[in-house]
Amino acid sequence: MSEAKKSKTYHFNNDWEEEFLFCMVKDDCICLVCRASVAIPKPGNLERHHETVYKNYVKDFPPHSELRKRKVRDLISCLKKERTMFTRPAKQLKTATIASFQISRILAKHKKPFEDGSVVKHSLKRVRLYLEISKIKLKSCLLLENFSYFVRLSQRVLKS
Repeated sequence: MSEAKKSKTYHFNNDWEEEFLFCMVKDDCICLVCRASVAIPKPGNLERHHETVYKNYVKDFPPHSELRKRKVRDLISCLKKERTMFTRPAKQLKTATIASFQISRILAKHKKPFEDGSVVKHSLKRVRLYLEISKIKLKSCLLLENFSYFVRLSQRVLKS
């Protein structure tokens, strides 16, 4: 009986960042210009995408030139900024979730809407204590619909 074929594995080469304008993000090979991903990171796929979509790129940014290196650096930094802009630290998200559960618990316990001032004050005091333990600012993790009302009320709570 014949042996099963080994599947080929392709690994991203860092030289391809400058040559084809691609980089690896987690397990995906992503184009730095259009953010399209290529299924298998092999040079043929990257070259095909680069030559069909960006025909004038070779004229505008000649290979191995300082201009092209600078453009690749700018595109990589732009991609990193995009990826970090929409993410928050996991600890802060977890803390905000627990704080919102505490508010929900207090509302359910009092059987009142969030419009009642005493319930709001009580819940914000409780959340403030929890967030002080976690060393996170109250305004940065809680999002409420009427933010100006929240700011005024939280300032009163913090003073007391």
